[in-house]
Amino acid sequence: MSSIKTIKVSNVSLQATERDINEFFSFSGDIEYVEMQSDNERSQTAYVTFKDSQGAETAILLSGATIVNLSVSISLAPDYKLPPAAFAPPPPIQNQTPAGADSAMRKAEDVVTGMLAKGFILGKDAVNKAKSFDEKHRLTSTASSKVASFDKKIGFTEKVSAGTSAVSGKVREVDKKFQVSEKTKSAFSVAEQR
Repeated sequence: MSSIKTIKVSNVSLQATERDINEFFSFSGDIEYVEMQSDNERSQTAYVTFKDSQGAETAILLSGATIVNLSVSISLAPDYKLPPAAFAPPPPIQNQTPAGADSAMRKAEDVVTGMLAKGFILGKDAVNKAKSFDEKHRLTSTASSKVASFDKKIGFTEKVSAGTSAVSGKVREVDKKFQVSEKTKSAFSVAEQR
């Protein structure tokens, strides 16, 4: 596992903002810093630094994706040094992605398919790249299989409790019907006694 946390994104559209870059790569992992550098009249380069190297490795799988209107190429940036601005205290209004909690073990395939579902245009083989990336990391990702089986357990218990509440709901309905018929019965018997 390399410990490189920064990626270099080349051929970034001049129309792309830091926010576009942030949004695009937030699926791969928690982002620490984005630095944009203009290359020429046609494009710019973005350096995205993640909080962990898995974020950077997952982001590389997105090479060939379209950000705004240009297809970008993404590579690790081993020699990148964070600028002093990156170490300044972050502004108080920081929209942290709530997905941060589970970023430790995020399947690359889920990242890619999730992005496609949201309408991002990715490279042709992004899903396959992600699958083989996940397989390569399967040795280290026992945690994710534990999480998966845990999810199944939770899913199962939810289903069971949903089932019981549905049943008890039906029982209640039946009771109500019986109460009604009991009332009508007693009304009849009263009428008969008269």
